[in-house]
Amino acid sequence: MTLFIPDEEVRQLFSMKEAYDAMHECFAIAGRDSVMQPPRLVMDYPGGWLRLQAGAMPQKGYFGFKAYGGTKPYGVRYVVFLYSMVTGEMLSIIDADTLTVNRTGAHSGVATQYLARKDARTLGVLGSGAQAKSLVEAVAYVRKLEEVRVYSREEANRNRFATEVASKLGVKVVPVRTPAEAVKGCDVVGSATSHMTPDPIISGDWFEEGSHINAIGAVGRGRAEIDQKTFSRSSLVVVDAMEECLQGAQELIDAIQAGVVRKEDLVELSEVVVGKKKGRTSPRQVTLFKSQGSGWQDVASAVRIYEQALKKGMGKEVGVVGPPMRAPK
Repeated sequence: MTLFIPDEEVRQLFSMKEAYDAMHECFAIAGRDSVMQPPRLVMDYPGGWLRLQAGAMPQKGYFGFKAYGGTKPYGVRYVVFLYSMVTGEMLSIIDADTLTVNRTGAHSGVATQYLARKDARTLGVLGSGAQAKSLVEAVAYVRKLEEVRVYSREEANRNRFATEVASKLGVKVVPVRTPAEAVKGCDVVGSATSHMTPDPIISGDWFEEGSHINAIGAVGRGRAEIDQKTFSRSSLVVVDAMEECLQGAQELIDAIQAGVVRKEDLVELSEVVVGKKKGRTSPRQVTLFKSQGSGWQDVASAVRIYEQALKKGMGKEVGVVGPPMRAPK
């Protein structure tokens, strides 16, 4: 039977703790074994777009894909379809808004755990939407934050963000007027904006020695949050999914083409998690994590949500979706 899990139940099943644990396990599996991930399918059409990204985790016996797309007037919708690698059965259809937000934030938590200084206490975040909130929650999960600074173009948005995050996490949150104020003097910086142009909004000159950057907002070609100086200041550049970043992360593509970063020096987060590559080696290092997202990360998140739903009797059975058309010979 196929289990449909709506977003209101995903919010109950996929807290930041669950998201962090799922992503940590996901990167550990990818570091020890192979995960399967074809290039994402990208289709743009007049007034909207569609993206499909698939992945498989043979070690856990699942495969699946996320479909997300939308139109300018009506926004974006996310759905994950999860299958059994043993029977091919569609196990679950999961409303994937919260899944996407929390797993992307959790990436920053895992990266911060391995790349930021252990004594990191201040976080600067650019962006005031759901993704920025998730990023702050993930960093707070792995570091004892004393202060968060938030920049957003609209004063009302950054003030609202500060009030909501301070109430939820019990940490001091200060709205600031410029991107530089959100970066300078912070131990950890996170960029999670809706910036849609190739003109960066963050300068590498602003970062302090020993800082760590989670750059997760500019996903796809033609978008940039951080400049090339940020890459040149970083002695360690870590990515979540190598091929996805090399093909779709405009900031990284530009830095490689300019000779600021060498492709062979890039490190995957999975390699750091399992100890194949070193993370931070000095308190004075500037480290950078660039996230693009991938199908196997969505599948790993869907597996955690599906298994939790089965344990707790949540979700709604919707019958057998996609019965086999013919038996194998």
